This record gives sequence, structure tokens and C-alpha cells, in this order.
Amino acid sequence: MEMFSNSRLVVGQVKGELEARDVRMQEYLNQARHLQSRFDSFSLHQIPRSRNTHADSLAILAASSA
Repeated sequence: MEMFSNSRLVVGQVKGELEARDVRMQEYLNQARHLQSRFDSFSLHQIPRSRNTHADSLAILAASSA
């Protein structure tokens, strides 16, 4: 699985480069690590927000329709 995110914080936490201090972020990180363990191969890459505008638009649309 190859994943991309524009969140430097999330990528850093999943890779173990940054600490998840907030309880809610710790829970998200635990979920991500649990899901990560289900794949034979997993990589997460940080990309600049300027290169991720289409995905941001889709995420905003999905969140607003819920």
C-alpha cells in the first residue's frame, strides 16, 4: 500500500518521527498502525498542499455531506 498525505504532522507521527501528544491524535495513530499492520507493504509520503488541491476538495465535499 502506498499512501500520500499533505499533513506533515500525520506523516511524521505514523513514521515515528513525531510524537502524538493529543489523546485524540494518539487514538488516530493507533488506528493507523493497526490498519498498517494488515498490509504486506506500506509506505506513507508527505506531499505539499499545493499538489493536493483535488483531494482536499473531495475530502471537504465528503465531510460536508455526512
